[in-house]
Amino acid sequence: MRYDFWSNEPVDDRGASGVISEEDRIAANVEALPDGFEFDNQSDIAEIAEFLERNYVEDVSSGHSLMYSRKLLEWMFNSESGKRYRIVFRESGVMVGFIYGRKHKLVVNGEDDNVLGVNLLCVSRKHRGKRIAPLLIKEIVRQANVDGIYRGVFTAGNELFSCVCVGRYYHRPLRMDRLVEAGFCDRMVPVKKLEARKGTRLARSEDMEVIRMLYLKEITKHALHEEMDENITDLRCLDDVIYTYVHESVDGISEFGSFFVIDTVEKESGKKIRGAYMWYRGGEDLRMIVNDLMYFAEKCGCDVFNCLDIMGNALFLKEHEFCIGTGVLRYYLYNWKMEKIDKSKVFFVFP
Repeated sequence: MRYDFWSNEPVDDRGASGVISEEDRIAANVEALPDGFEFDNQSDIAEIAEFLERNYVEDVSSGHSLMYSRKLLEWMFNSESGKRYRIVFRESGVMVGFIYGRKHKLVVNGEDDNVLGVNLLCVSRKHRGKRIAPLLIKEIVRQANVDGIYRGVFTAGNELFSCVCVGRYYHRPLRMDRLVEAGFCDRMVPVKKLEARKGTRLARSEDMEVIRMLYLKEITKHALHEEMDENITDLRCLDDVIYTYVHESVDGISEFGSFFVIDTVEKESGKKIRGAYMWYRGGEDLRMIVNDLMYFAEKCGCDVFNCLDIMGNALFLKEHEFCIGTGVLRYYLYNWKMEKIDKSKVFFVFP
């Protein structure tokens, strides 16, 4: 299904490469809004967190919702890397919509460009179907255009137009009793006890240069990736938000891996589980660094370890006892015509 809004936007189903629309699309001023409605760039993080908690839906059944903590949002909005855009849409002063994105340097089949990565888009439950999402998208695109950013990348579960790839979520239970108790699993399923290798530890500030080199080596294997050379500090550890580990032996650091933490609430019961989401990894033995990440995620209080079957992750899913999930994630490019890309060659994840 192609939504009417996207029919008038610079997205393309033909598969040719290149820019669809040039800079003459830039609008210097905000689009006229109905009386009582306004955009706001100065919103409070606590207000955004509360709005997302009440309105942000994880799956199509609306049974589960992601819980973005204030600490995670602070990290997303205030970390050192990339120009950021956070826009609230208000009706009579009350928040009814929110969109967030930041600048990324994206490489697609050898071509690189600064793009707007839209990570969060949320409309109040009472205001869905009132075309607020298109207004938010147009405004964040306008602000990015003013800053010289004309292309974009975003992900969504539903089908909007032709995407470059589709990834599927997989889940590895860590605390099965918690998952059953909270209603995320129907019954207890035995899983192997996890053990980490000796020499795997939390990354320190002095490890960032080695992590950067491992990351740069890893992205050479992939057709779509983020050039994180200047943004590698995003991988620094922050309790309850981002955890990055390295494996070190007498020969030095050979692998790194990272995950971020987001809680999910089951709406009917109100019970929460803590989920670890695999972010980036690289090095010699990717299978074992993922094993180590799962072990430490459990030690950090996570109930489940989640990952997408992109960037070659499919190679270890069965061995590490991941269960196939019901959710999919589609990758979309904005103002960038591109052939479909094999998901094993996609190395880009929004935290």
